[in-house]
Amino acid sequence: MNCEHALKVLDAHLDDELDTATSAQVVQHLAACPACAARLAERSSLRAALRQLPREPAPAALRRAIQHTLTRVEDAGRAGRSRSVGWWQALLLAGATASLAFVVGLWVGAPRDPDLSEQLVARHVASLARSDALVAVLSEDRHVVKPWFAGKLDFAPPVRDLGSQGFTLIGGRLDHLGGQPAAALVYRIRRHEITLFVTRAASAAQEAPVESTLRGFSLLTWSAGGLRFAAISDVEPRDLRRFGELVRAPAD
Repeated sequence: MNCEHALKVLDAHLDDELDTATSAQVVQHLAACPACAARLAERSSLRAALRQLPREPAPAALRRAIQHTLTRVEDAGRAGRSRSVGWWQALLLAGATASLAFVVGLWVGAPRDPDLSEQLVARHVASLARSDALVAVLSEDRHVVKPWFAGKLDFAPPVRDLGSQGFTLIGGRLDHLGGQPAAALVYRIRRHEITLFVTRAASAAQEAPVESTLRGFSLLTWSAGGLRFAAISDVEPRDLRRFGELVRAPAD
């Protein structure tokens, strides 16, 4: 797949509308093309930002217009059942349908809670596209990586040494996720990178791990200690699940 084709299907890829084979080709292209990966990250960030806009309650006039339209549709339906539909009824139905389509369009376009899964994929793929984008501090020593974040974030991300369990620490970098600064810790297992994003949680409440998959990537999210964790990789889900268990285990 070349850049021209990838850009044509990028929005469909972002909306998870492609077939499995084409989606896999796009993911492979993004991993090797920094320009297209950056374009995907931009579009994903834009969509997330739009979804984070405050939702405004529908004004009373709009609610009355919707109710009026629904009433017209119901009346036209009753009339159509009692006699053949005339041209004026057809126009009425067409106008009501158009009005409802407009209203539904507004409802569908209303901002909702941002889907961090798309952002996770975009940020992870973008970091893999360039060797200098993967980490800003390159070290397998957690005593080097953890202090590097001091003064760069208003929280201290936990950095675990999991090399003996097969997950080698590569380093870390600053990133953004869900509209807020994030620490991105990078581990590697069998030549597969795992990115662990750490951000401040909305509350101190703990959230149990949630597993999911998107575009061939395994995702794992949870909250603990006032922090939110999100891990992503193309490893098997069981490997990412084990990684999460090790990260959540009590520190030595």
